[in-house]
Amino acid sequence: MNNDILEAANNIQCRIIGQQLTPFRCELNKAIHSTAEQAACDVISANTNPPIRIIPATTGAGKSTFVLALIAANYAANKNYTAAFVCRTIEEADKAYRTLKEQISDEDVYIHTSAHSSKNQQEVRLNYGDVVADHAVSHRSAKANLSVNRIIICTHAHWIEEGTQQSDQGDRMYNGDMPRTNVFVDE
Repeated sequence: MNNDILEAANNIQCRIIGQQLTPFRCELNKAIHSTAEQAACDVISANTNPPIRIIPATTGAGKSTFVLALIAANYAANKNYTAAFVCRTIEEADKAYRTLKEQISDEDVYIHTSAHSSKNQQEVRLNYGDVVADHAVSHRSAKANLSVNRIIICTHAHWIEEGTQQSDQGDRMYNGDMPRTNVFVDE
């Protein structure tokens, strides 16, 4: 286990949440970090049928925040690190993007949702509120750009679409030929 990455991610999580980690969160973070490392080893070894790895913990335990911190720590430590963070809703994806771009260069983190690709700001504002609408307008996205960005955020709907259509839209692959180091599917 790379303890430097774990320590860096813990420190980033503390900054994000504005408090020290509890012993429970430290143990949970170790489990998430270890699982992410195992998944990365599957990519390195070209495992064509890797297992799905699940981290069960109650809602609010800090899994999502730590995963974002872990992405940021790995990004800073390894220029070849790539990741996808897949969220249930557009609002969650937008919040994750805003959190990550405070930790990662804005040009290396990319979000794609139907709201962020919509040309109808009024509809986005009506469906998702002012914060998402204002951000979606200033960060318009296109599916084609997912594959060329090291760190991406999208929704379950997009991720499922890519898998169902068995087409590379950038969720699982970076630059069309390299599996992403980690794909985190948030609850």
